[in-house]
Amino acid sequence: MVRRFLWLLNCLLLVPAVAQLGSYHEGISTTAQKLDSITLLLNRDFSKQKAEFSNGLGMALIEIPTGTIEKWEVDKNNPSHLVWEHKNGTPRIVQYLGYPGNYGAIAATNMLRTKGGDGDALDVLVLGPPLPRGSWHMVRPIGILYMHDNGEKDDKIIAVIPEMPPFGGLMDIEQLDSQFPGVSSIIKTWFKHYKGPESSIQIQGFGKDRDAWKAIDAGLLKSSEKE
Repeated sequence: MVRRFLWLLNCLLLVPAVAQLGSYHEGISTTAQKLDSITLLLNRDFSKQKAEFSNGLGMALIEIPTGTIEKWEVDKNNPSHLVWEHKNGTPRIVQYLGYPGNYGAIAATNMLRTKGGDGDALDVLVLGPPLPRGSWHMVRPIGILYMHDNGEKDDKIIAVIPEMPPFGGLMDIEQLDSQFPGVSSIIKTWFKHYKGPESSIQIQGFGKDRDAWKAIDAGLLKSSEKE
């Protein structure tokens, strides 16, 4: 009897959350078109997408949905395509737990190698349930995870989507830690180990929301530069 009561209570609690999530998904940006098993056509060229920062939000492209292990990225030779990254001729699959958030890139940014970066757009991890691969979203940066990989800066912006449960109300990393204990530790652990025991990744820790915006501003200044 107690078990059945708890099951019914759980169902009642989930209904509003599912309804809210459903209404949110109706408003997301048009997703990408599948060209073949390893290529998606974006509905806009990533290299031409403007930052569109306003009211503390910025534009992000989702490359890898929460919980998945297929490593996709914007095609450097054709930025209107999202491709399944290949390594040694084989589609790359992360040999670890699935991504702890929706992984992607901040539009109109570039972490140049000449400035210690990896040559790519600034990475972002958008907390929450899986979002469609190739979709665009206005996100709120709440912090930054400082990292180095193979000697290059490989920082990750930590962000949320306003109104999207359960993280949409967060404004900073401190709120993440207080309202969702353990999540930031999971993120650090995941990025430290997802490339395996031979990984050269170094984790320096988290910065605040203002530090995330400093990194984005620095990336925006680089976006017009050339390697």
